[in-house]
Amino acid sequence: MAFNLAGPRHRDRRHAVLTSLLLSAIAVVVAIAVALGLSAGSFAFWNDAVPVDAGVLTSGTTQLTINSGATVALSGTTWSTMLPGDVVSQQVTLQNVGNVSTAVTALTTGSFGSLLVHTKKGACSTVIAGTSTTVSPTTLGTYTGGESAVACIQVTLPTTALDSQQGTSQSFTVTFTGTTGS
Repeated sequence: MAFNLAGPRHRDRRHAVLTSLLLSAIAVVVAIAVALGLSAGSFAFWNDAVPVDAGVLTSGTTQLTINSGATVALSGTTWSTMLPGDVVSQQVTLQNVGNVSTAVTALTTGSFGSLLVHTKKGACSTVIAGTSTTVSPTTLGTYTGGESAVACIQVTLPTTALDSQQGTSQSFTVTFTGTTGS
């Protein structure tokens, strides 16, 4: 008679089946966890919606005028008798006829030779220092909606002006630009 010391065979089979099922379940759980970790979506168990009342959107306007128009011709006789070292000024009125503030700059273009043109917000009372608007735009400041203010245009014929430029006619345009927003 022979004895089986290893125990009944059916336990080995059950153990093998249970181990196989357990390993399969672990593999499925790991696969689901990896898939959820790599997915771009979100699985929310709670979500809600809240209506938002419609707001009121109001747009603004801005328009810059010079002496109540789009352009103005300045008197040429004011600068016609300039000698080297002379500084001559004319005032204009800039107005923001809109309801939104606008930052205003001035830039001079044209055939101004050695003339230097300076601008500022305010009356012409003293010589305007700083960079000429013939070189780069000059900031005049902010004009609020509806604001009307005097601006000074000042022309200088430097003492270093060449003899060939003295007694000549030069033409130039000062362009005022308003910018809103940031």
